[in-house]
Amino acid sequence: MISELSQKPADLGITSSLQAEALLTQRDALVHDDKLRSLIDAVSHQRFGRSAGEYQDFEGLRTTMRGAFDFRSGADGSYGERSEAEDFACDEVMADAIDYTAKKFGLTGDTQPENSDVKVALVLGGAALSPLNRTGYAKELIDQGKLNPEIIALLGSDRPVDVAERARGGDYAVNATTEFELMIAATETVWRTNLNPEDVYELTDPLIADNLPRHARIAHIPADKDHTDIFILSAPMLTDPFEVRNGKPGRRARTNSRDTFNMLARVGNFQVGDRAVAITNAHFRPFQGADAAGQLSVLGVETEIVGYDSKHFGDPAKKPNELLQEMLTAADSLAKAV
Repeated sequence: MISELSQKPADLGITSSLQAEALLTQRDALVHDDKLRSLIDAVSHQRFGRSAGEYQDFEGLRTTMRGAFDFRSGADGSYGERSEAEDFACDEVMADAIDYTAKKFGLTGDTQPENSDVKVALVLGGAALSPLNRTGYAKELIDQGKLNPEIIALLGSDRPVDVAERARGGDYAVNATTEFELMIAATETVWRTNLNPEDVYELTDPLIADNLPRHARIAHIPADKDHTDIFILSAPMLTDPFEVRNGKPGRRARTNSRDTFNMLARVGNFQVGDRAVAITNAHFRPFQGADAAGQLSVLGVETEIVGYDSKHFGDPAKKPNELLQEMLTAADSLAKAV
């Protein structure tokens, strides 16, 4: 499944065309959703004392959502991590409206694959407990017969893990120094695997610009009676290195989900018509689903993304500001995917 670094021709197959059509339909539905329009205006009034303004198309919707739902941008133009986001207190009526819209976006509730037989199950990288829980949810789906992949791929990076994150991760992550190592630790915990050092392959991607890190890694854990072949990827920054945020060039110098999907697209020996299921948290499912479709559709790969609700692993429900922020992130990813 995983080959040497190579480029596939960007020839859209039938599958990817259907995905693009579905994403465009989703964008159009959001533009004409009156309850979303009312929610944006209500949040803008509460936060800033003004109307959010009108919009007629998807780009206008994104701009209007950014004006109301962005809790991560500082007054100085800086952009924080999710843990640094501004809080948002609202009454029960608005909380119910946010919850209703979050469900329409697909940000809450457990989801399962529509089709169980796939080429690859993708466990998306994350911070602290996310790699462990996502890997655990993947195993649940496989054990229940709801997901039957030929291989399993965990997507991570060399993003550093600090002491605070290791503490949040608990015992499984005590020795992890990077997100890649979090993914390895999650695999070892969930499937009781043992990665041999000689099965970690170092790669340099010549297609990445000279001023960006080119280093990548692939770890392989051979199949046994408990699991199919498992591959763990560490991706460099491959996409949008010069994107503009809040009027300023550049992005945070770390790999994101679009990079990891792009890495998989470069090294995966996919064929047109192959199917993939990605596993993540419910509130990340919409934007990461759009990212997956955008990066893998050029190979003709049909991508579905499933997620688990916070309550699945005993975590508290997401706050209103977190749900609003992820609605905005989902809209931004839809814009990039098609």
